[in-house]
Amino acid sequence: MSTMSSDNSSQDSTAETTQPDETMPEESAATELDTFVSSLKEMLDAEDGLTVTTSDEDSSKDGIYPAFYKPVGYDYFAYPAESLALYVVSDDDQATITTIGEHLVGLGLEKDETSESIYSSDSLMCNVLASGTTGATYVSITCADKASHEAVAEAAKPFYEAFAKSDTYSADSSYVLYLPVVTDEEGKESSDGTMATMDIGTIGAGTTTAEFTKVDGTWTYNSETENTETES
Repeated sequence: MSTMSSDNSSQDSTAETTQPDETMPEESAATELDTFVSSLKEMLDAEDGLTVTTSDEDSSKDGIYPAFYKPVGYDYFAYPAESLALYVVSDDDQATITTIGEHLVGLGLEKDETSESIYSSDSLMCNVLASGTTGATYVSITCADKASHEAVAEAAKPFYEAFAKSDTYSADSSYVLYLPVVTDEEGKESSDGTMATMDIGTIGAGTTTAEFTKVDGTWTYNSETENTETES
């Protein structure tokens, strides 16, 4: 399996991954993530000189950057449907990143061998990045349950298969797939809908929004519209 940070970092890992269910992560998985992030926040709050807030508490910051992840059995990376973020403000971002890393390891995560920003366990993955603009920097910690990546990968599978048959698809590209949105003809979300959109990122390039229709029970790729984001 592989992981990739949404800011330029990538890695390959050999840890075992279970096959995903067709549903999003169960409550127990979300509870594990909530508990982990709460424990990390308590540890960081105890450090001198750090101001720690959650993404729910501070809407002025946009540093939510979960790592991409390629579950076993899939040919593409997945972007998690759910993640939690902490923001840490201090006088020294690099020293703060080091402190955060020490606490992540203390909570059972391991630093990735090929990425300076990613820490992971069998079930969780965190991405630690210096974010913001000059003069207003902070460190963001975005954590996600791998079950969320796996559920997105499974939900995206029929759409990826349709996309792979198109002229737009390139076997040489590394794709990041986001959670597809299925709608009815009126544009309302519906699991039985016959229309869908899905964001498709290309590592080192941009992100597009692809459109699909279901004909005789099979999804067909229609077209895509370029977005401004870059997956690098």
